[in-house]
Parts: sequence; structure tokens; C-alpha cells
Amino acid sequence: MSDLVSRALQVALTGREGTEDWDSASVRAHAAEVRASGGIWPHPVPPEVRKLVGAARLQAALREAMAELGVTGETVVTGGSRPLNADERRLLADCPPHHLG
Repeated sequence: MSDLVSRALQVALTGREGTEDWDSASVRAHAAEVRASGGIWPHPVPPEVRKLVGAARLQAALREAMAELGVTGETVVTGGSRPLNADERRLLADCPPHHLG
């Protein structure tokens, strides 16, 4: 795996660079904490890194890492757990009625 892909995965999984000492349990706990607080996990990767790695390559590496960590298949459910944020309300308002429901 290239250094650039590793850098992008570190950011996506931990929210920051230079966190090579995180083990699987730490990443899983971090993911659960971020999701429980209504945050986005995996974390967004900065555009300059994402552009250099390539979207498809990053997604493939991220899917593989998540599978190895045992966090695949987890989803964030909105509605009962937290109120919609402004962006989600805007997107919902833009959605044609036949797409709802």
C-alpha cells in the first residue's frame, strides 16, 4: 500500500494523520463514538489527498480496511437518534415527493 493511501486511510479511520499506533479495537471504539454523537465516520479525507489517491482506489482501500476491522455494514440511522441537521433538511426539501416513502 502506498504512503498516500495509508495517509488517506489514517484520516478516514481516525480523523487525523500520524496515528499508526491505533489498533483495531481503538478504531472500532472511535467509530462507534463518532457515530453515536451524530458525527460522520469514516471521516472525510481532505480533497488534496483524495485527488492524489483517486476516489476508486481510496474507496477500495477503505472498504478493505473496514472489513478487516469488522465495521462493515454499520449504518447511521437518522430520525429517532438525532434531529436532522440543516443540510439534511435542505436535501429532504429538494427531494421530489415520489422519492419519499
